Amino acid sequence: MSPSSILVVKPSSLGDIVHTLPSVHCLKRSFPEAQIRWIVNPEWKPLLEENRDLAEVIPFPRKSFRGLEGLPRFLGLGARLARLRPDLVLDFQGLLRSAWIARSARGKKILGLSDARKAHGCFTTRPPGFTRTSTPLTVTWSSPGLLAQTSRAAPCSACRKVE
Repeated sequence: MSPSSILVVKPSSLGDIVHTLPSVHCLKRSFPEAQIRWIVNPEWKPLLEENRDLAEVIPFPRKSFRGLEGLPRFLGLGARLARLRPDLVLDFQGLLRSAWIARSARGKKILGLSDARKAHGCFTTRPPGFTRTSTPLTVTWSSPGLLAQTSRAAPCSACRKVE
């Protein structure tokens, strides 16, 4: 599989977003033609907007979904995500919220963390493909390789697990 569109789901927190950046760079190096989109909380959007590996940064305004008045906004985001239909969705968050985002995008393939919480596995289309590690900078590359799971070569040298 050589995906032409990829959605990265990692809406928060600052440290986790920074730790996911090397994986996104490796994805772009492995799939240079792919349009990579990242859904993120609005406060972290400026961190990603100038990233050359990304085609789009989609805000996930979680706080605006509170209360009854937030329901139409929540449903509107779900409809917007449903129009994406990426070839590949990568849920780097591992929560029920991020699983909802991943499933709402209607991706052809959805991969998530093997140690995900809160019924996350019910939303993935394949067995979970990668795990977190105790080494922060390798948080997303600690299995045989997420890129290998996408039927491509091993991760680039910048993203290989540091022993």
